[in-house]
Amino acid sequence: MMAEQAQYCLPRKDPFFAAVLSIAGGLLTGSLLFSLGQLYNGQVKKFTVLTIVNIFMGGIVAALYLGGSLITVGVGLLCCLPVFLLPVIIYIYEIYDAYVTATMLNRGEPAYDWF
Repeated sequence: MMAEQAQYCLPRKDPFFAAVLSIAGGLLTGSLLFSLGQLYNGQVKKFTVLTIVNIFMGGIVAALYLGGSLITVGVGLLCCLPVFLLPVIIYIYEIYDAYVTATMLNRGEPAYDWF
């Protein structure tokens, strides 16, 4: 007689909701929690690391913005443009990653958390 194996069904994740949660979380918290989609997907370590990165990048951007606007209006900010684009790239990654991870989880594929 064969022993029956227990099958565990994980709750399905909605990829669209994960992406919207990332966008809404970032907009409502002043861009600090764009990684709420990772938390929704159960990736707590990734959520923590990305939130720390968001706080760090927010501090750098704020310091450069204030420093650039106090020293020279225009030229100082133009020199720092690549630094201002880096948070945008990170935010787009977080939204994309939340969507893709939810899709992978629904397919039953492993979605690894960082570290």
